[in-house]
Amino acid sequence: TCALPIYLPQVRPRADGRWYLRGLVFNILNPKAVLAWMAAFSVGLGPEDGWAAVLAATLLCVGLTIVNATLWAWIFSIPRLMLGYTRIRRGVDAAMAGVFAAAGFGLLRSAAAR
Repeated sequence: TCALPIYLPQVRPRADGRWYLRGLVFNILNPKAVLAWMAAFSVGLGPEDGWAAVLAATLLCVGLTIVNATLWAWIFSIPRLMLGYTRIRRGVDAAMAGVFAAAGFGLLRSAAAR
């Protein structure tokens, strides 16, 4: 258990879906996400693929982004899950920092080996 009290942000719920739309646009226009999808395109599409394949892959990526954003919005709209996450947030952040540090180290090692 945590010795400090945990305060959840006081956000007024909106029935018109503006928070969802803002989050969705934020995720779709996120430059890191765009670069990640471009990397996926470079792996999945070849130079011989036409515009139809690029359009299909783009629509698939947008669809996956919408599903992902919707799922996370739904999960974090449940008060018990929000409270649970606030309790384990530091551990999750530390674990993810370790994962990204290991990935970065692997990239550096791979580049040095060339």
